[in-house]
Amino acid sequence: MTTRRVDVCRRILAVVLSGAVLTGCGLDLESMPAPAPVSGPTYHLTAQFADVQNLTEGAKVKLGGVVIGAVRSISTHDYRAEVAMDIVQTFVLGTDARFQIRFTTPLGEDYISITSRGHPERGRLTDGGLVLMRATSDAPSIEDTFAAVSTLLNGGGLSKLQIIASELDAALKGRTGNARDVLIKLQQIVGNLDAHKGDIDRVLDGLNRMAASLNKGTGVVEQALALFPPALQSVAQDTARVRDLLTRVAKLGDSVSGLLRRGQDALLANFDNLRPTLDSLRARQQELIPTMKSLIKFGQLINRAAPGDYLNIGVNIDVLLNDPGERPTPGGDTSGEAAPSTSSGAITRLLTGGLK
Repeated sequence: MTTRRVDVCRRILAVVLSGAVLTGCGLDLESMPAPAPVSGPTYHLTAQFADVQNLTEGAKVKLGGVVIGAVRSISTHDYRAEVAMDIVQTFVLGTDARFQIRFTTPLGEDYISITSRGHPERGRLTDGGLVLMRATSDAPSIEDTFAAVSTLLNGGGLSKLQIIASELDAALKGRTGNARDVLIKLQQIVGNLDAHKGDIDRVLDGLNRMAASLNKGTGVVEQALALFPPALQSVAQDTARVRDLLTRVAKLGDSVSGLLRRGQDALLANFDNLRPTLDSLRARQQELIPTMKSLIKFGQLINRAAPGDYLNIGVNIDVLLNDPGERPTPGGDTSGEAAPSTSSGAITRLLTGGLK
């Protein structure tokens, strides 16, 4: 029993001392430390804004609605606001990421929204990186929003919505099927355009290159345009001469056509006259071919005997003043023809392939 009383007294004393300590220190919510917005290792970024509106230190930095960092400090430099942020290292941002100051609700707090991670493979934001003003923006303020709503409700076109709705109802009354068909065809057209967007891009690129080429040749085009009016004027002044020239060209064409017809008849007649000669040559081809071959071989022998530009030839010619008449052949046979002379026999052997 005594031990239980001692424990109860100790508990009462501890409660009293705790109340005294809390009362003496003046503990309240303002003196309690604020919870950290992010946890884990972070890297530091600085973004430049034209206007930070009601952004405060400790504001959240969100990517796709997820908190990935917090605002460390806000300062100004050269009429620009510089916002220092701590970003969790697990979230990688590209150098072309977009930053925007937005607010949760009209009466809520402002925060920095990263609307695009950019392309980290083209370059990423690292510790100490700077985001320039071309990659930052701010959402409309509450005052601008209320002003726009006031303008819409008071001086806007809401009063004409009823007129627009009634006119659309009158236009579509009894034509619902046609309107549906039009929408379906429009959807098909948009689908086809989307399917051929690659071809459209190539056409636009081609037009762009053509425009660039035309832009480079602006001087030539201007010169051509400057020469066209005088040339056209000269042609207009010489219309009669051009007409006369075309008439003469037509007459020349008729004359040339008649000449070609007459020349064709004469050419055919010449071919007809040449046919017997060609037939005779064809009939004697068995005699002409060996002779031609002998002449070719003779030319080859000449080239072999005289490889240079000159050839010296010594010829002995025996002339028989008195024809001896008939001579017996080596076999004792006597023919009625005279024996050929030495020179004529050599030529005959040459033509018949006797020379080797």
